[in-house]
Amino acid sequence: MREFCTSHPSKTFKLRLPTAPRRPKAHQQPQDATLLHLKPLEELTFDPDGLSGGPNFVIQQLGRNFSAYFAGITVRAGRNDLYMVKSGFIKTLLDAAIELRA
Repeated sequence: MREFCTSHPSKTFKLRLPTAPRRPKAHQQPQDATLLHLKPLEELTFDPDGLSGGPNFVIQQLGRNFSAYFAGITVRAGRNDLYMVKSGFIKTLLDAAIELRA
């Protein structure tokens, strides 16, 4: 098991995850708060060219229950890195666009 800490403006979360060879991890976060930088533990074995614009999902396990959530959209991907726009910022942008049309 590996422990990870992540923070949100209102609280800090501690995660205990089983070790997996291809599980991405947060890595050297960009200055832009809308982005999340993920780095696979091992270099990808395929060329990720074309992943930009694609959705990213998180699968969360709580006890015996699993839930899937939209996490964001890929904006840049390489064999060693992936950058995505976080879903909360996408929702804020969409809400603002809807508000402007109303």
